[in-house]
Amino acid sequence: MNNSNQGVATTTIPGNIIFEQDELPTILGDKEKLTQIFQNIFENSEMHGELAKIAWRLDLEKSIVFLINNDGKLIPPEQRPNIFNRGFPTKKGGRDLGSPIVQKLVEASGWTVNLEDLQETTFRIDIP
Repeated sequence: MNNSNQGVATTTIPGNIIFEQDELPTILGDKEKLTQIFQNIFENSEMHGELAKIAWRLDLEKSIVFLINNDGKLIPPEQRPNIFNRGFPTKKGGRDLGSPIVQKLVEASGWTVNLEDLQETTFRIDIP
């Protein structure tokens, strides 16, 4: 996946939300699954976060680390441990399927995904 990430953001994030991204590396993987991972994160952020900005950052420690954050409402501390549980109830009365799908696809790729404990809602995807 390379510049197609910009396409995912363009087709998923509404025009009234600011999108920023670092220059991201090319990674090998199933393009459809990668698209679905990032599309679900963007859609969930927009749907539940009441946000103005989404940022896609790169952190090169011992692996490739994508940090996807938004400036919207934080996920309440009591809900954070359950965010990746299938069918977790959302504030709009629905059931969250996006985050569990993200986790399943990320782990199937041999990667990890976590919800970071930061000042903004931040999903961290580690690619060894």
